[in-house]
Amino acid sequence: MDDSLKYGDYQIPKGHESILTALYNHHEATALHSLTVAAYTKEFLESIGENKTDVKKGFLAALVHDAGKLAVPSELLNKKGILTEEEKALISNHTSGARAYLDGTIKESELGDEISIEGIDVFDIHVAESHHLPSEQIPYLTRCIEICDVYAALTENRMYRDPASMREALHTDRKSVV
Repeated sequence: MDDSLKYGDYQIPKGHESILTALYNHHEATALHSLTVAAYTKEFLESIGENKTDVKKGFLAALVHDAGKLAVPSELLNKKGILTEEEKALISNHTSGARAYLDGTIKESELGDEISIEGIDVFDIHVAESHHLPSEQIPYLTRCIEICDVYAALTENRMYRDPASMREALHTDRKSVV
């Protein structure tokens, strides 16, 4: 019996599975969000006619895009009510810890060139944005993941706010999302 993790026809690599398991054990909602973003990314890329290789690459990158949240205390991720500016900054900076969790867990060859821009981790678009990179310097698949990440973040129930409707999510400025 094959006990490996699958999504549709996709075999989930062990490194990705390890990160998802760690996320689930640390903060279940983050793991579920990662799965949602990956599913949205797959559907989005398929709907715009991307090739199967890029669809899978985008899906796998989206699965681990929030790995850096392993460095954010679960108490903060579970906080009810409005976040302080300091807490928002701590959560927003979760991407700086992503590489530490990804190194040694996932081989770069499993994801291809969509991993970094000159050493900047871009599993989560916030890093590229915080470095004020022009969109043409951000890999195409990463930009697609950002669209799905923001949409999911807006429409999911969060400890500190109710979910936005589809209409509200489509008309929200990306910069207002934690």
